[in-house]
Amino acid sequence: MKFRAFNLDQKLLNSLKELGYEDCTPVQEKVIPLALRRKNLFVQSETGSGKTHSFLVPLIAKLNMANPNLQSIIMAPTRELAKQIYDFLMQFSKYYANLKVKLLIGGKDRNKDISIQSNPPHVLIGTPGRLADILIKESLIKLSTIHTIILDEADMIMELGYFDDVHSILLSCEGANTWVFSATYPGKLESDLRKYIEADKIIKIGNAKTSTNVVHYAIDRKHLSLNESTLAFIKNYSPYFLLIFCSTKEGCNNLYHYLIDNNIKVGLIHGDLEPRERKNMMRRIKNEEFSIVVCSDMASRGIDLANVSTILNYDVPNNIEFYFHRAGRTGRYLNKGECYTFYNVDDANNISKLESMGVNFKWVVLRNNEFINADDKTKKKAKPLSKEKIELNKKIKIATSKVKTKKVKPNYKKKVKLAAEKVKREHRREIIKKDIRRQREERYKLEAKNGKQ
Repeated sequence: MKFRAFNLDQKLLNSLKELGYEDCTPVQEKVIPLALRRKNLFVQSETGSGKTHSFLVPLIAKLNMANPNLQSIIMAPTRELAKQIYDFLMQFSKYYANLKVKLLIGGKDRNKDISIQSNPPHVLIGTPGRLADILIKESLIKLSTIHTIILDEADMIMELGYFDDVHSILLSCEGANTWVFSATYPGKLESDLRKYIEADKIIKIGNAKTSTNVVHYAIDRKHLSLNESTLAFIKNYSPYFLLIFCSTKEGCNNLYHYLIDNNIKVGLIHGDLEPRERKNMMRRIKNEEFSIVVCSDMASRGIDLANVSTILNYDVPNNIEFYFHRAGRTGRYLNKGECYTFYNVDDANNISKLESMGVNFKWVVLRNNEFINADDKTKKKAKPLSKEKIELNKKIKIATSKVKTKKVKPNYKKKVKLAAEKVKREHRREIIKKDIRRQREERYKLEAKNGKQ
């Protein structure tokens, strides 16, 4: 289907054509007509499917450029994704001279954000925390004129603990149309959002969580360290543009410095970089200064890097859904891509879980710094859990459930982690006590036996 099949004005159609957008993707074909009819939408579609323009096109169509008031808010989980959406929307400013768009993200001069009080934009784009700070806490601009709110990568917005900020903005913009977009929709996300949004339509595009253009590989790294395995991967495969995902910022930094020490030119992006460093690094990455970038999961959500040929999962993500966001950075817009994942016996359960979720792995073994194709029989099987491990997992589940709340509060993850660690410490002490008692009993039995003799 072409964009001209929709009820769009000629200026918008001409601008889309000049920007290279004529044919709709399936998600755009489903979303745009409903959005133009002012429906509330929950939209799930694989990464790289064109979700951003599925909400930007109807948003532009609904804006009244002659009206000087704020009309729409777009929320994104990270600064980088908010900036990317801002850049996409600003492409249309050459065709709409009166279009006013403002970006509100951390790391920028807050005094400039306050200027919206005297000169409100038509569209505000930003992270929920900064938006709530300016719009709700400071009340710098009236919200009664807002007709559209958009949540992009909604599951990550909630995962990062922005629930209260989103809640306050939605309540303050009661009556506005709300469009919620994500590549995955955990059940809890939908139940939380339904408290504030009554969806007129739930749209789910495709069964695959990542593009069918992506080929998935699982690499049994045997006993080689993750850093050594990664270096061997780079030297063997020489990928065109490689993103390496690590689950922790410490892992990112460790691998980054290891590769630098081995004369590999590499970029680095994660949440602990200073705002200026992050901005500068993203600029250098988009200017293609690096063919290899080490990153945390913040880069897996919606950031559109051109020509990513290969993904390498340094580790299996703790949140299994993140796998699909990572893999979705390649194979975008009909291009082919490959996603590789290192694993060993400790990861076997998560690898099996990914298989059950539809990932069709090809199997590879790393042996003597060579990557050898393997058949299914080489897949590692997880060792069955011992009775002690099963009992420990039950105790951890009970302890963490006591500190978990329906609303994500400050230090939520830290409290859950501390509760789990406390249980583990107590469990270890109990094992030690049992072992001491066992040794004493054996010694008494031995002494009694020797005494009888």
